[in-house]
Parts: sequence; C-alpha cells; structure tokens
Amino acid sequence: MISFEFYSVPIAKQRPRFGRGQVYTPASTKSWEMAIGQMCKSAMNEPIMSGAVSVKITITERYLDSWPKWKVDARHHIGNTKKPDIDNILKTVLDGMNGVAYFDDSQVVALNVEKSFGEQTKTSVEVLALPLVRHNVKNIKEYETQIKELS
Repeated sequence: MISFEFYSVPIAKQRPRFGRGQVYTPASTKSWEMAIGQMCKSAMNEPIMSGAVSVKITITERYLDSWPKWKVDARHHIGNTKKPDIDNILKTVLDGMNGVAYFDDSQVVALNVEKSFGEQTKTSVEVLALPLVRHNVKNIKEYETQIKELS
C-alpha cells in the first residue's frame, strides 16, 4: 500500500489548451501533477503496481474563520459543495500518480473520494494493489498461474 498526505487542496484538472497547432496541459495543472507524483514516489517502498488498484482520496478543507461556533461544531454534517469540483481534483491526483504508483490510471478499478470541512486543510491518498487477475488473460492456464501468484 502507498499512503501519503499533503497540506493543501490540489487544483482541479484544467481543460487542455490549444495553441500553435498543438494541444497542451496548462502549466499549473502540470506542476500539481508533478508534485503529486513526487510525494507519491517519496512514500513508496514497493515497485510500481502492475495490476488492478484501489484509490482512496480524502480532501479536507479548513472551515472559514468567520463560521460561528455552532457551525464549526456541526462541520461534519455540512457538505463541502464549494469549488473545485471533486471529480476535477480526482483527475489531477490520479494523473499525477501515472507512471509512479501504477503504469496508468486505467488500472484504478475502485475509488473512494470524500471532500469535507475540518480543522486543517489536508489531502490524504491511499493506493492499494488488489488481488485480481488482469483483464488480458489469454487462457485457463495463464488464469490459473495468475491466481497462484495472487495467493
């Protein structure tokens, strides 16, 4: 398992830009993806995952200082519906781990993503290898071999 956290909310994945006849990822998105990749790499103590993985991302944003005490106390019951959208944050985090935690984010077969308010702004990420046979198994013998490797 890979587990790491950082004390900010990553930026939302921005749309590709077009310029000079090319499509490119905006610099701010690219720098966040690179930073996430570096944090992930620092937390790794195992080789890159080659099979199916599960990812859990918990995004906690500090409540506003202007909130009254009753609202601070009730923060666990208040949905964080503020921008950026959770799916766009997810894209930044998953793309940032491409080639680091796993070869490609197509390997992610299970997700748990939460966005809430708390005492401190923080994003926690966990990546777990799942004991599943790869989709490109060609025959029963190869399937049985993969099952033995997973046991």
